[in-house]
Amino acid sequence: MITSLIITSIILIFLIFILSSKGLFDLITKKCDDFRDFIIKNNSFFTLFFMGLYFFEQALVVMVIYLFFNVTSTLQTFISIFALIVVTTATVEKFISSYKYQYLLIETRNITYENQMFLSDMKDLINENEKLRNNLKKKR
Repeated sequence: MITSLIITSIILIFLIFILSSKGLFDLITKKCDDFRDFIIKNNSFFTLFFMGLYFFEQALVVMVIYLFFNVTSTLQTFISIFALIVVTTATVEKFISSYKYQYLLIETRNITYENQMFLSDMKDLINENEKLRNNLKKKR
């Protein structure tokens, strides 16, 4: 009992020492950032992967119901089709929403850029207008 407490304390102190290292936190942060970027860049792959995973899970549920529960074949067919339709609908909706979000994000960036360009052009025109007014005042 005391030996396991001592070993646990030593392991805990060792883990605290390792985790308190700034370099280790920086490494973990960098790896997490890289993983997040990978997920963002491969969003379609992950959506399709999870769509397939959901399909497999539902097929597994249907198989378990068929093998281990005594239900009629009509009820089992209904449960199967319903489960697959619900999961497929949810994943397709997520897929479409994701692309809609990406499209709107790109459009927002484009509009923001265009607005900034128009604002810059407007400032240039205002400055040019002021110069022309000053020149007219000087000539009078």
